[in-house]
Amino acid sequence: MQAALRIRSASICHRALKQRCPFSSLSTGRSKKSGNLALGLASGTFLTTAAAITYMNNHVGGSEGLIRTMSFYSLAIPRYFQYRAHMLMQSPDEVWDELHEETSKAGLDKIMELQGFYVKSGQMAAANIGNAFPKIWQDTMSVLQDECPSESFEVVKSIVEP
Repeated sequence: MQAALRIRSASICHRALKQRCPFSSLSTGRSKKSGNLALGLASGTFLTTAAAITYMNNHVGGSEGLIRTMSFYSLAIPRYFQYRAHMLMQSPDEVWDELHEETSKAGLDKIMELQGFYVKSGQMAAANIGNAFPKIWQDTMSVLQDECPSESFEVVKSIVEP
């Protein structure tokens, strides 16, 4: 009976400690496992960060490419959600025309800011490659067909040849 009382008393103390200090080694008895988990998380975070930096430098164009990409998506993602919302609400044509007008002008401004690949993408929208763009987009982007800024041959050569 006394042994059963001691076990019950120890169990009650253990629960009380666990409630007061849920992360202590007394509460869980897993301090070694927690340390291993923390080490694993830290290692995983470090390796993921190193891989992201390597990928960014090798495939996105370093920090400049990342900044340009973030600048583009800071416009594209919110506009995408606007389009999706209008699809769900089944907005009338007038609303769609206004959204196309507003978004295509903002897109053209962003393209002129970012240049390069983005100009080529805008030219594709103007030519309606893939029959994917409304007339408003085609008209807005048409200035990129013959009025876009050019780069000197030396600049283009330095980009193409490492």
